[in-house]
This record gives sequence, C-alpha cells and structure tokens, in this order.
Amino acid sequence: MKKVASYALFGNRPDAGGTTRDFYWEFIPALVRSHHNLFPDWELRIHVDSTKNESRSKYLRAYEKAGLLVAKYIEENKSTCRSMLWRLLPLWDEDVSYVMCRDIDASPTLKDRIATEEFINSGCTLHCLNDNPAHCVPMMGGLVSFNAMKFRSLAPWRSWDELISLGSRYNLDNPSGGPDQNLQSHEIYPHLYPHDICCHRFSGMPMEKDIKHCYNSVTLPPPEDIIKSVVLNNFDVLIPHLGCAGYPVHKVVEFFDTYGRKEVTAAVIKAETQAE
Repeated sequence: MKKVASYALFGNRPDAGGTTRDFYWEFIPALVRSHHNLFPDWELRIHVDSTKNESRSKYLRAYEKAGLLVAKYIEENKSTCRSMLWRLLPLWDEDVSYVMCRDIDASPTLKDRIATEEFINSGCTLHCLNDNPAHCVPMMGGLVSFNAMKFRSLAPWRSWDELISLGSRYNLDNPSGGPDQNLQSHEIYPHLYPHDICCHRFSGMPMEKDIKHCYNSVTLPPPEDIIKSVVLNNFDVLIPHLGCAGYPVHKVVEFFDTYGRKEVTAAVIKAETQAE
C-alpha cells in the first residue's frame, strides 16, 4: 500500500488565454528535494493538465523519468478551483493507504511531518492543519490528509466524479475564492466530525473539546528517517508557517543540497542536467 503526497499543477485556463499560475513551476526543484528528505516513504504525485508537455515543464518530466515523482495527466484545466481538487483523486485508488494534499508553492516542513505522524497514530480518518490566523476554515485545501482506506469505507461518494458533482453548490467553476475548501469543509468534514478527525490547530481555528485529537502543538520527536543534519540545522526556520504561499526557493534548494540526503541531491541534480 502506498502513502501519497498529492499535488495539482495546472496551467491551461480558458479565461486566462490558455496559461496561468506560471509561478508554480519555479517551486518544483525545491519541492522534489524537500519531499524526498522529509517524506521519504511517501510517493510524490503531481496531477497535471497538458502543460506537462510544455517547455516550462522540462524538470517535471525529467524528475518523473528519474523516478522522483509521478506526473499524472487528469484533464484539461476547466477552472482553478475544480483543478485544486485533483489532489483528492488518490483517495479512490485501492492501493493507497494515506493521502496528504498540499500546495506546490508551500514547502513541506519538519513540523508537518511530525504532525502527520501524530495523525497516523491517532487512527482517525481525517487530518486538518491550521497554522496561520488566515486559516479560518476547518479544511484548508492544501493542509489536509486522509486515511484513504477508512475514507473509502465511510464516504458516501463512490468516486471523485461523484464528489465533484456537488460543485455547482460551491461555484467550483470560479478561478479563485476558496470554493474547493468550502466543498471539503461543508461536505467531507461533517461526515467525520467530531470523533474521526485529528486536528493540529497551531493558529487560525480555535481548539475544540469535542474533538478528542485536537492539538495546538506537536510532541513527537522527528522521525528517524529524516537525517540528523536536516533536524540539527532546523530547516523550518526558512518557512514562516505551514501552507505558506511562497518561500525562498534558492535557499531551500541550497539547504537540502548541503544538509540533505546525498543520494537525493545526486539523483535530483542528475535529472536536472538531463532535462529537455
């Protein structure tokens, strides 16, 4: 069974003349490094539209060829908010045990990994993270995780398409504004509240006594599969908060090329030199 870190990368958007969100591409070299250092036993899966075949996606294709990620074509981008929900697709894969949904422009962190381990230990179906005053909805689109096996047994939706069919209630055709988060918070969250949810509410949402696994900090030590140099040099100081949109890419790349796993750095750099 696989654990999947699930992302969405979309460029084609009809109302934007065919392209949009160019900034996502600059984060991919940093994401590949941070993922394989912080979540080494999780598959990195990026759901894409046809921009996978464009010149700006050459690193994406090179990393996939090197086995550093899976780039899975889904459909042409119909709207930004619908495309954000591509991240939920692995929930219905029978060979997937856990799914974490994250944003390409928000780096994984040590705190994220530790919180995810605490979620897995809780036995809950859903994990929700809030780490900024602006994180004021229960399910942030890029800060949720699932026990996929339990979700498949409990959810009323037999497929991703069935869940997305609710989109007209939430204006998923909008290019922005959080409809994807609203759909999750109003459809998925109530099915599991309060007894099947693990929350880490570092900031934004209040603590709730009715949720047994509701935490305002992490208590576990860093997992042993994260090498000591990454922990000792405190990677997280580079990232203001979980889900932070945008970070210094060059500093993250430099950090992991200096302190991260040498075999990861070697594989990533080799792939980059062969990108075309």
